[in-house]
Amino acid sequence: MCLGRYWNIGPTQTMLVPGSWLKKGKNEVVVFDLFGNEKPVLNFLDQPILDVVNEKQPELHRKPNQKWVAEAQQPYAEGAFANDKKWQTVSFKPVTARYFCLEALSEQKGQPYTTVAEIVLLDDKGNEIPRSDWKIIFADSEELGSDDGNAANVFDLQFTSIWHTQWENKSPKPPHQIVIDLGKSYNIKGLKLLPRQDNANGRIKDYRLYFNQAPFKNL
Repeated sequence: MCLGRYWNIGPTQTMLVPGSWLKKGKNEVVVFDLFGNEKPVLNFLDQPILDVVNEKQPELHRKPNQKWVAEAQQPYAEGAFANDKKWQTVSFKPVTARYFCLEALSEQKGQPYTTVAEIVLLDDKGNEIPRSDWKIIFADSEELGSDDGNAANVFDLQFTSIWHTQWENKSPKPPHQIVIDLGKSYNIKGLKLLPRQDNANGRIKDYRLYFNQAPFKNL
């Protein structure tokens, strides 16, 4: 029996457990958690919490004056994505790396934006590399004011959320970069990218891929 769905932001912070569902002695509660909690503990309360919002304002994945140093990097692969909403797949010679950068050089319609729904990397056997330990190290631009364009959306398992470069007030021109720490080193031989699904704005055309064992310079 399902108690319901939970979102840490709220406003509902509790689930109703009908007394008739419980039995004397040991009861088991199974929680399917996609993101993990600091303390995996369940508490039983006398009163529900239905109106508390815990939304934390997102922060840019870029420090002041921090930028991608293009001349210090060597692209490992480059090419062009099709102007399509389907998954885009790129294969290349296997490379061992912990740090990865996707650089968007241009947009399908010549606009200044970059958008990406999901990024998946493939190991040397063609299997998807786990994304649970991924961390955004740098994103040159994110729209966090009028939209949820957080760069971390590229590995949140939600096809409807996207990384969107800034568009309110100003729209920086490409190239745009997103740098990810994979958590540990992997033998990588492919990339799968899901473009934005709701419309074509920001879909990447020309791209470069970078891989490194150590953090990229200046990041």
